[in-house]
Amino acid sequence: MLNGEGSFTDRKYNQLQTDFRVEAVAANILKYYDTQANIYIKRIGLNDRAYLKDIKGITTSSYDLDEENIIIETYREGIYDYLPEGIFHPPSLGASSTNIDSVVREIRKQKAVEDDARKFFQPFELEFFYTHVSALLKESEFDAENKTNALLEFACELWPVLRKIDQKSAKILVHILPFIHEVRGNKNWIEKFLSAFLNVPVNISFLPNTVEEQDDKEGITALGNARLGVTFIPTGKHMDGDRNWMINIGTIPYDEIHRYIPGSSFRELLRELYDFFTPVSVKIFENFITEKKDESFVLSIDNELNRLGYSTFL
Repeated sequence: MLNGEGSFTDRKYNQLQTDFRVEAVAANILKYYDTQANIYIKRIGLNDRAYLKDIKGITTSSYDLDEENIIIETYREGIYDYLPEGIFHPPSLGASSTNIDSVVREIRKQKAVEDDARKFFQPFELEFFYTHVSALLKESEFDAENKTNALLEFACELWPVLRKIDQKSAKILVHILPFIHEVRGNKNWIEKFLSAFLNVPVNISFLPNTVEEQDDKEGITALGNARLGVTFIPTGKHMDGDRNWMINIGTIPYDEIHRYIPGSSFRELLRELYDFFTPVSVKIFENFITEKKDESFVLSIDNELNRLGYSTFL
């Protein structure tokens, strides 16, 4: 019995519109019912597979009064079916005898030899079966609905900076990473990505790029070295027509302000993301919008909520 909820054979493992694979059913038994269950697969050939499902039936049995074993019969070919005919028993139905009883006895004899041959190959087939089940169980660890941190641990090995931020933000980023290639260079998708990752509204506006560098740093213009429109402009600094990006983040709750302070691990990760999906030719400026509360300013040494320029202004 499994978990004291009755025999598994009493449950409906297939519906009219479903045809589950044997490996999927076995993996669910091990994952949701009994991790120590003994499961055996019995391949009975493809004779009836054309109009039936992959699983013929699920039964339970106990050998030598031992623990309960789950036996799953499936319409699949085994190693025996792939071997040439006549390896385990020579053909004998073509004999001159036409006695019906002798023919029936010979058929039963060959059937018994076939059953013994299938039992001989069953340990090898079970190893293949367990390999497939183990692969499914390992794959299920990386599902989005799985509550384990297997996917996060795997990502941390490739991207160690994830270990420096809080687990909630790291999980959100890991699940968004498969779609990050669609975000790159797309302003609207960058806003959606950052909003989902930061869990706060994000808006990107454009700022004109201002050029202040000049070749004539001493203030003496040498016309031979000056370039009109680049370093020789009567009005001084100028806008060259390019646009930089202003990333407006907020409203940020007060209990999350410390994550956006320069030098924090979360801020470093945020800058790395900017470098990945923003154009190389633009400069990134940030504008953090914090909550407006009447009683937000409280002087305290241990309080990380009061930050000059973020939540407190002069």
